[in-house]
Amino acid sequence: MFKKVLITVSLLVGCMGNSLVAAQESAVTDSSSVEQSDAGSETALNQAILLYVDSSKAYVNGQLTKIDMANPEITPFVDQGNTFVPLRFLSDKLGAQLSFNSKTGEITITVNGRTGKTRVGDTALYINNQKIVMSTTAKVVNGTTYLPLRNVVEDLFQKKLTFNNGMIIISDGDHQITEEKLASLEQELRPKIIYASDLSFMYLYGDGSYHKFEVGDQSALRLVNTDGRFYYIGHIYGSTNEYYRTTVQGEVEKFEISDSERYYLAIGHEGDMYFNSVDGKIAKINYGESSQRVIGKGNLFKEAAYIDNDVIWFTDYSNEGNYAIFKLQNGKKTKLSQADCFLKYVQNNWIYYNYYENNRWTLYRMKMDGSGKKKLTGDADVADSRISDNKIYYMDAKTKTMREMNLDGSGKRAVGKMSESAVEIFDISGGTIYYTEDNQSKKWTQSLWKMDIATGVKKRLVFTDLNFNSHWERIENVSALGDYVYYWLEGRVYAVKKDGTGRKEIEYFSNAGGAPVIYKDK
Repeated sequence: MFKKVLITVSLLVGCMGNSLVAAQESAVTDSSSVEQSDAGSETALNQAILLYVDSSKAYVNGQLTKIDMANPEITPFVDQGNTFVPLRFLSDKLGAQLSFNSKTGEITITVNGRTGKTRVGDTALYINNQKIVMSTTAKVVNGTTYLPLRNVVEDLFQKKLTFNNGMIIISDGDHQITEEKLASLEQELRPKIIYASDLSFMYLYGDGSYHKFEVGDQSALRLVNTDGRFYYIGHIYGSTNEYYRTTVQGEVEKFEISDSERYYLAIGHEGDMYFNSVDGKIAKINYGESSQRVIGKGNLFKEAAYIDNDVIWFTDYSNEGNYAIFKLQNGKKTKLSQADCFLKYVQNNWIYYNYYENNRWTLYRMKMDGSGKKKLTGDADVADSRISDNKIYYMDAKTKTMREMNLDGSGKRAVGKMSESAVEIFDISGGTIYYTEDNQSKKWTQSLWKMDIATGVKKRLVFTDLNFNSHWERIENVSALGDYVYYWLEGRVYAVKKDGTGRKEIEYFSNAGGAPVIYKDK
């Protein structure tokens, strides 16, 4: 039986820095004034749209949402000093009709009796035939139309615009949102990379700044994984009775289990916690409950499992002693693949998996019931692969080529050539692939590269030694945000600018269980 204890840790001051500290120092202590201020903030928030540069999240009438549910790359952005906003999103939320003629590049927006027209590449915006010269031209980026922020908000939609340090507030008048509330909203919306290890967290921002904080005692704990909502923490030795589920907002739930049961925390998903036992059973704690139940036999690996409600697809040992892919549902374990197969990811109800055949790794896919198996990568020797924007990008170690294909394996093309042995694809954002290579022949070196998907042009960002002590000390946890690319190496977090300059060590950030867990909160 598990015992659950709720621990509340205040993190907001540390997370937000001086802006929130100042707001707290200037806060009115009279309770009626505070209540009125809070009520006014909520009213103003319910009548506004809040965006943040480079963030895929938005507040619309007080509700947190996504600018585009299917594509997190659609965000406001800054280019050569001009801020651009996605026109389709604003049109939908402000009740406008939008049309785009792909042949002529003409954009037409109709709202509240006004019709605005412009063309891609033209600075002229006509509103009911009255010409306005915009600060820059409209853009189409990866199929999404963007207009300059101030022109679209003030001239076209005739709304009040407040823009400060990346925060965009669109309202009917003065928004009257308190500084405290704005600080909280900024923390929610501002894009960040989160490094997490045990009970330590580090927020890394696109301008190179960061904040590190802790939510509890670090004694021999290891962070297992995150689903973006919770972080799941167990004990490094696996023989303790303590487990945790925590949010970075400061709520830590501690679970206790008797040592004799010997469960090992394997995966957390949507608040639920999944455990492996020493006798080959899988147990689960449902979110909001405090006791476990056995759901089947097997052994879960966090890197090779997919969970949907109470169904688990995962890589495990077969009866023949080899790894294979299984489905666990209602206590029944069904084998879906042959030996030497490892689940890679799931997309659109297809399982994508690695299969070792003919002395090389290949990429296959199959339906969720194990049918429809298809080899996708031909003769390539797949070192690593990743899905982005409904495309698969993979490293062909045989020809040292970065390749692209559709989800069904069609439309293959070479993106660009690699220099040395392929290791791992870490991040794909802004039309760029961030990946690592190494040289184990004579030089014993490793490199972090970026490659432009459209042109294949690449640039080396980091070049360093490849060390081997008890294990390979490789570049890990690479993620790009704003002007910087962050990575972890030998217990330390580093940053380098996207042009390859300004490499700097951020801070020591070790993890007893290996590299930290990383999550891009964009």
